[in-house]
Amino acid sequence: MGEVVHLPRSRSSPVPDRPGGRARIAAAVEERLAALHVGERAGAEPDGEGEEDDHPPHPCPLTEPPNISADDRVGRVAEFRIALQRFERTSDQVVRRSGLTPRQHLLLLALEGRHAGSASIGTLSRELLLAQSTVTELADRAQAEGLVERVVARDDARVVLVRTTREGARRLERALAALDRERDRLGLAIGDLDAAFPRVSDPASPSRARGRASDR
Repeated sequence: MGEVVHLPRSRSSPVPDRPGGRARIAAAVEERLAALHVGERAGAEPDGEGEEDDHPPHPCPLTEPPNISADDRVGRVAEFRIALQRFERTSDQVVRRSGLTPRQHLLLLALEGRHAGSASIGTLSRELLLAQSTVTELADRAQAEGLVERVVARDDARVVLVRTTREGARRLERALAALDRERDRLGLAIGDLDAAFPRVSDPASPSRARGRASDR
């Protein structure tokens, strides 16, 4: 895995190429991080790992759903929120049994599912909606438990990355395998919600731009 770098030491190993084999993680990370962005967590995290920053989303505008009554739309919203709450609660319980805290789980998901195992503190801060100081503390604790390590970026020796260790990947895989059924339930609820609230395309997208040009 290469030599572990502990800041502020300057001598450390570059990030080696990491093999594939993250199909399950890649399939799960979007749902878990989507839950982080969409869901409203009731109360503070039990980990005591800091507060989340406020990053309001920027959704596309909605179109009027055809042949779906107002009552049906409300019902689908309710089903989604119930499924999301169940997923969050079950996920927290499962990841703790796998030897992770909920935020360590999110950290490893972001690393393995989106960045081939390594990313900077700044990148993780933006994706997890956490202050950089909070992510630094989270990475420090995960490193102390052998879940991640710090390495120097291959293309820029000034950049230090957080990288998943074999132990971190092992615990993450165990947690993901135990959550297959809950992810399926959440996926169905998200599909029903999308059907009830279809969105128009981004006005700035190339396809809409071409359409406007053809109308001239």
